[in-house]
Amino acid sequence: MPSAPPKATPSVSVVIAAWNAADFIAVAVESAFQQEGVALEVIVVDDASSDDTAGAVQILARPGLVYHRQERNGGPAAARNAGFALATSDWVAVLDADDRFDGQRLAKLIAAAEAAGADIAADNFWITSEQDPSTRRLFIDEPLDDGHEIVGLESYALGNRLFMSRHPYGYLKPVFRRETMTRLGLRYDPRLRIGEDYQLVLEALADGARFLRNRSAGYIYVTRSGSISHRLRPEDVAAMIEADEAFLRARDGKLADRDRRAVEAHLSALKDGAAFIALIEALKRRNPLQAVKTAATRPGCLRHLAMPLAARAARVRAKLGLGAPASAETRALGA
Repeated sequence: MPSAPPKATPSVSVVIAAWNAADFIAVAVESAFQQEGVALEVIVVDDASSDDTAGAVQILARPGLVYHRQERNGGPAAARNAGFALATSDWVAVLDADDRFDGQRLAKLIAAAEAAGADIAADNFWITSEQDPSTRRLFIDEPLDDGHEIVGLESYALGNRLFMSRHPYGYLKPVFRRETMTRLGLRYDPRLRIGEDYQLVLEALADGARFLRNRSAGYIYVTRSGSISHRLRPEDVAAMIEADEAFLRARDGKLADRDRRAVEAHLSALKDGAAFIALIEALKRRNPLQAVKTAATRPGCLRHLAMPLAARAARVRAKLGLGAPASAETRALGA
């Protein structure tokens, strides 16, 4: 019996949206080019930086590195869309300019996705900080056994309810099959500066794409002072609420009941989260009357009152070496 032909090396376009990233873009780009087992194209989209991001990328010039500068700053979603339009590979991966990949992340994810017939794949990630890069923790506390699950729309939406989920998959950094993205016309919503990955994957799942979540961790997420993803502003939550409402309007009568209910639950959690943020701000301003009015409007927000205390306690435990730091969502409150 003749042997099977050798399997072609998968090709990946890594899209890096960069804004004022001159001091750290080199680490991200080098980590992409160090990926093993894949043919690489690295696309840096400069989101109208005011620093010398362009010069920092030029120093790294090599075959396969593409630099594109936006005429005006449009946020990470618009920058990624520009990168997607330039991508030529079979798969497209996103990498934030201040983060990095481990050496075999892309090959591992794509192999798992292709074996399962998935269109989107994502893994767990490590969280570290600019101040203490030697310390890191997993975003999702789980064994890294390389097992996987196929995540449907219902579990994806329910798992991403703001302040309520232990496994918010919307924070993960996905790898997309480019043919599927092109066929479905998938693009990031440029109105979103936080939650854009969640919304894109939600749209894909509603259109029949398959999402694989692998129990591995090849993405390194670096927290830095001033990063937009570290502070949850009222306008960010308002934009996510508008996106959920638009999704439900556009797909009225087209979703399975369980999927529609899951997205409605996600939307309700966003509204409770917005009220909770307003409640915390009222308390910080020593305005108890406004706090009471806010709580009366969305009583569900009161369930989150323990979070700021938990965040402070977690930071104290971490400083004493007694436990992990506060979660990403509690840190986003500025608690």
